[in-house]
Amino acid sequence: MQLNGLQPLADIVSRAMMSSSSLAALDKAGLNGSYTVARDTTTDGPVITVVTKADTPAAALTDLRLVAQQGRTAAQHPASRPGRSREGSRQNDRGGA
Repeated sequence: MQLNGLQPLADIVSRAMMSSSSLAALDKAGLNGSYTVARDTTTDGPVITVVTKADTPAAALTDLRLVAQQGRTAAQHPASRPGRSREGSRQNDRGGA
């Protein structure tokens, strides 16, 4: 199955998820810690990795659910995400451990 043609979409979604507008939306939704979203460059397919860090495992799992929900929204409407997107991956840090 040839999925490498979808890599640009994975890049767009990853960048949208790391934008300041996504962080603001996640803050409003109750983000506890920090998160990183990036396309997995070790695969040929459109795979996105999401890592969350928080003070407790339960808080990290809650954050993962919030980020995943936000990601589904970004994937459905990547061009409509306001705010600046940044190249590559960076961490949106909220002070979690």
